[in-house]
Amino acid sequence: MIQFNAKAWVLLVTLTTLLTVWTNISFGQEPVNDARAKRALALQELLSSIEGVSKEPTRTFKTKEGYLRFIGAAPATHFTVEQSNRGIAREAAGAFLEQWRNLLVKESPSVEFSINRINTHESQSYVRHKQMYAGLEVFGAEMIIQVNGQGGIDAVMSDIMHDTEFLDTDKLSFIPGIDALKAQDNAICRYSNCSRRNRPCRYSNGYGF
Repeated sequence: MIQFNAKAWVLLVTLTTLLTVWTNISFGQEPVNDARAKRALALQELLSSIEGVSKEPTRTFKTKEGYLRFIGAAPATHFTVEQSNRGIAREAAGAFLEQWRNLLVKESPSVEFSINRINTHESQSYVRHKQMYAGLEVFGAEMIIQVNGQGGIDAVMSDIMHDTEFLDTDKLSFIPGIDALKAQDNAICRYSNCSRRNRPCRYSNGYGF
């Protein structure tokens, strides 16, 4: 009787496990590493789009999740964009960013990139983008796309927030707890004499500033 119950229990656990796996597959739940694998495939596709021939390899630097931080074409080569977008550096950079966006940042409807400025030196243009989230500028998050005179992409340097899941899931509130005047007063108080003299701020949030 004990042996039968043990076998029945093992059979029940096995069936439950199989049912769970089947359910995950049936409802389209992706494996944890699936997004990373897709980025790896997309990178191979990008590398295959290079125009020109060089003995040197393309240089890439990625995060551990597979997001590109830097990619540079070898001398005499460049990454292509649609012919219709090659005339102007702004359009070439925008087309490249739109096509390969998922290699640079996780897909989120709240993430946008805004051109900060464009610097041109001889035949090279450097299109600098700043990252925005829900209409707010992400401090220090910028990306530079280098466009050559032919409208090809020579390099991309990305120092941005790649994964915004903790923002997309509302783990961080964008609703301020105090108004702008109180925030200004707290900041002045924190870094002025009243802070060094242990004088209380007019407004306190309970954390000492």
